[in-house]
Amino acid sequence: MQFGVGISLAQNLNDLTDVNTAGVADNYIILYNSNTGLWEAVNGSQDVIGFFVISGNEITTGPKTFREVPFDCNIIGWKLVVDTVTSNTLKVSIQKTTDYTIFTEVITTENDKPQINNLKSAEDFSLENWNTTITKDEILRFTIDTSSNVKQMHFFLTIERDIP
Repeated sequence: MQFGVGISLAQNLNDLTDVNTAGVADNYIILYNSNTGLWEAVNGSQDVIGFFVISGNEITTGPKTFREVPFDCNIIGWKLVVDTVTSNTLKVSIQKTTDYTIFTEVITTENDKPQINNLKSAEDFSLENWNTTITKDEILRFTIDTSSNVKQMHFFLTIERDIP
């Protein structure tokens, strides 16, 4: 079974002729867009905290990974992708703490947890019943609550950093 956190993609930046920065770019960074073939200015305050599980068998329930967040930020959405669409279910819970042993603060209610039922992917950027605030140095624990007929999953939590 493989576990992972984060994905990195790179493309050479040879000069500024292939950079598309229309407008003001304060607090923006440039990222390569493989669809357009250009480097584009994007809001530098947004980032993704992710993890994946790849198993030869069905994914088991329980805690899968931890992530310490080294900055203040707010969760603005999530996306969950799995390997199969047939009769699958998967539900992820997220808790946070300042201590690796006691995870008491739940980020969302039971009904609003990220989940998939007979879909390849699902996402939510409304987050109505979520505690979206993450304070510097808090630790997130990602747990699989339910899993059926899923061998691979990727979870992405989109965050927006508080830029001083």
